[in-house]
Amino acid sequence: MTKSPEISLCVPNQAEYLRVIRQIAMVVGAKADLTLEALDEGQLASDEAANILMKFAQPDDVLYFDWSVQPGSLHLRSRTRCLLPELPDLPETLEYAWVIIQAITSELDIFLKDGQVHVNLTVTSAR
Repeated sequence: MTKSPEISLCVPNQAEYLRVIRQIAMVVGAKADLTLEALDEGQLASDEAANILMKFAQPDDVLYFDWSVQPGSLHLRSRTRCLLPELPDLPETLEYAWVIIQAITSELDIFLKDGQVHVNLTVTSAR
C-alpha cells in the first residue's frame, strides 16, 4: 500500500525533461532512506518509465508522474494518453529497456486503461 504522493509532476513529452524526472526520483527516494544502489535504481526506473510513456504518447501529450515512499521503498505511478487499442508485446517492443526495468524493480505493472498507458513500479532497498 502506498501513501498519497510525496510529489506529482506533469511534463511535456520531450526528452529534455528526463533530467528533471531523475532528480525528483532521487530526492523523493532519499526520503525513503533507500540505499545508494536503490537510489540509483529509482532514478533509472523513473527514467525508463518516462521512456516507455514517451514511446506510446503523441508528441504533444503530457506525461504524469506521482512518487510516494514507504521506509525502504520508492513507488512511482505514471501515465499518459495513448491512442493504441492495446499494448504490443512489451519485451519485444521495449527490448533492452524491458530488461533493465524488470531487473531493478520489485514491482512493475504496465497497462492500458481508459485511453491511457500506465507504468507503475516500486524500487526497494535490499537490506
